[in-house]
Amino acid sequence: MKKITILLFFATISTFSQNFDKIKISELNINGKSFYQNTMSFQSEFGTPTLITTFLNEISNENWLEYRYINNSFYFDNDNLIEFLWTDNTFYFQSENIKVGENINEIEALFPFSYSKKKILNNLGFIKIEIILDNNESTDMLIIINYNKDSKNITSIHSASN
Repeated sequence: MKKITILLFFATISTFSQNFDKIKISELNINGKSFYQNTMSFQSEFGTPTLITTFLNEISNENWLEYRYINNSFYFDNDNLIEFLWTDNTFYFQSENIKVGENINEIEALFPFSYSKKKILNNLGFIKIEIILDNNESTDMLIIINYNKDSKNITSIHSASN
């Protein structure tokens, strides 16, 4: 499953051009909480995970921790939250209306440029939002919001590094 997600992710990135909405990393939030979390603060905010596993991240060749909350994963490297993958509506991104199951039109108000550049690849829709540093420097991090091309409902939300 992780390899399929990674392959879809890289295929998605290659189909996008530049210049999408950007969000500063300090403004990034999960259910209204800061993205800046370590394992202890994360559990304090969101409770005990249903499963904790250690695995080798094949891209970085580093051991990462995965915290699973039912169908949602949060990945930690060196005790810092690095990435996430959500496949149910337990968590929301930036707004309570941007979560799995909601219509992609909810994204337009907060991220109009990214919304206008949404793409379809293999019947799956993608919306990309770039994450930048607080000094406006680029990073290799981004948010991908996937949606069903027919129903227009969000099917997953994940962060990743290029």
